[in-house]
Amino acid sequence: MLSRQILYCGEQLPFAQDDLRKTGINNKLIVPIIYRPFDLRYTYYTGKSRGFICMPRNEVMKNMLKSDNFGFHLCRQTVSDSWQHIMISSNITDDSYVSNKSRERGYLLPLYIYPDTENQQTNLFEEKTANLSPKFLTAIKEKLGYIPTPENIFYYAYAVFHSPTYRQRYAEFLKIDFPLLPLTKNDKLFITLASKGETLVNLHLMKSDQLNNLITQYQGDKENQVIQVKYSPQKQQVSINKNCHFIGIPESIWEFKIGGYQVLDKWLKDRKKAKRKLSPDDIIHYQKIVVALQNTIEIMQEIDTIIPNFPIE
Repeated sequence: MLSRQILYCGEQLPFAQDDLRKTGINNKLIVPIIYRPFDLRYTYYTGKSRGFICMPRNEVMKNMLKSDNFGFHLCRQTVSDSWQHIMISSNITDDSYVSNKSRERGYLLPLYIYPDTENQQTNLFEEKTANLSPKFLTAIKEKLGYIPTPENIFYYAYAVFHSPTYRQRYAEFLKIDFPLLPLTKNDKLFITLASKGETLVNLHLMKSDQLNNLITQYQGDKENQVIQVKYSPQKQQVSINKNCHFIGIPESIWEFKIGGYQVLDKWLKDRKKAKRKLSPDDIIHYQKIVVALQNTIEIMQEIDTIIPNFPIE
């Protein structure tokens, strides 16, 4: 399924048609895009403004077309009652990946920045650089006595931002600006949190072996048409029609939110809206999302146990 960001209603189709005429149908330009949490789709990405994608943000997104990059997708401002507005991506992202509320615009922060390959003369020997400012790296070195790898810094941050206590303590600030990362001088604490963050990253990128340990069962006929999305807390099951059900979903997992979305509900309702039948791969994928959320809830509690107090020291 091709996904497009549409900005100018009534004008976007001519832009898309013109972009396709100029580029031709190039299979290399068909790339994965993360549309909503755990919902990977495909789009035609030329990087041209007012093209197939109206606002492609190529200065940022071009860095996500590489196979060895990932980044935070988060909101600078929120209007929700609680803050859970951060997710990971290793692909280009839809603006509404984390939330589609008008005052919860999404920002993608790549870990690595790649050279402009269109200018081969000036970038012939240039390699990717970590998207971390010298001032920030100096602050980390002053705390730890050394500069960790960019990946470990990223994992540490992802863990801290998933601390329930962090989210509650700084709730009012998180409504009006990007989250601030408290640094620790405790190397053991840094390493432990980075390990938890790495586990979360692998879960959220659907790369963890833990996802194979399914906790749900799927019962139903071969139609698998998503006609309804109805959850029963008593039965711990979600029904997609009168004959088809996912069984074994605890209420805490069913209600879990990322950004502005109740994850399990949103994933199914998007397929209901599209009048989709679930394929065998879809069914397994949904069951793996349940595992990812279950483990996320557990790890978030572990992170709060690991951090002795706030502010972090």
